[in-house]
Amino acid sequence: MKIITAIENKKINEQLKYINNIEVLNSDIQYKEGILEYLEKNNKLDFIIIKEKLPGEIDLLKLLYKIKKINNKIKTIVLINNNYLEKYENLENVKFVYLEKIDINNILKILNINKNNNNIKKEQKNKIIQILGNHGVGKSTVTTILIKLLEKTNNNILIIEKNYSIINLLKKNNNKTNNNYEIINLKNNINFLNINFLIKSKINILEYLNQIKNNYNFIIIDGKNNSYNLEKIVNKKIYLLEANLLEIEKAKKNLLQNNMEIIINKKNINSIDKKIIENIFNRKILFEIDYDKNINLFINNNFNLNYLSKKTKSIMLDVIK
Repeated sequence: MKIITAIENKKINEQLKYINNIEVLNSDIQYKEGILEYLEKNNKLDFIIIKEKLPGEIDLLKLLYKIKKINNKIKTIVLINNNYLEKYENLENVKFVYLEKIDINNILKILNINKNNNNIKKEQKNKIIQILGNHGVGKSTVTTILIKLLEKTNNNILIIEKNYSIINLLKKNNNKTNNNYEIINLKNNINFLNINFLIKSKINILEYLNQIKNNYNFIIIDGKNNSYNLEKIVNKKIYLLEANLLEIEKAKKNLLQNNMEIIINKKNINSIDKKIIENIFNRKILFEIDYDKNINLFINNNFNLNYLSKKTKSIMLDVIK
């Protein structure tokens, strides 16, 4: 499925790139005339997703007729925030969808794509992700959920941490391979490295990651703080934060000095509002993960994803994408 988007939503445009069966030819077109300019060069596509209030001099109805004239097989989806007008009803291959909130779930539903584990693309380039946060915030649990979801996608994954808590959570035998750097194979596509081995062996962590990164689609580093100095190689730093005054105070040293994405974990009715936290740290909250009453059931049943609540699993899939 080949699509272009003009919805003024950077987050969704990025998420669409990681969905199987979707090829985003052009995303985030900023004005109506830009759609026509693109179609003049390439009109071999299946869908155009347009936001109703997209800027531009051309009238929306006239734009839709021009798209139809260029290629009447293209299906156009117009996202609206009011009831659509009757004059649009008879347009062939045009669908008007009222959305109070535009999110990836709604977009996939419109495109008739089921959002499930199989829709996560196998990442062709290596991604190095560092998950940070204070003790007890849920780093190992969140990391393990990510691993269990990625496990189903045939991505090659390396987990790096300073102890064996993730292995213990996954209930795997702590047997080391014959690799010189003692990488432990958990499953065919999942490996584990204890970073203490590199430290004790006086191996340069940055140089070592540069050497091995092409062997993996994802390298996930689980750590309490930012002490490894991996800025030059890490693609994304995620800081898990509980939304209470004590954890916010503990997090200030790291978050005020470093460019990290914040995910609120264990959110509940008494948590501090995310807008207050965004103002404190002067950055947007990436996601909020609700406290999941099923989490112990999930852990106690060998991290079987069937025991994870649907809402938590959905949010974690969004985190991956």
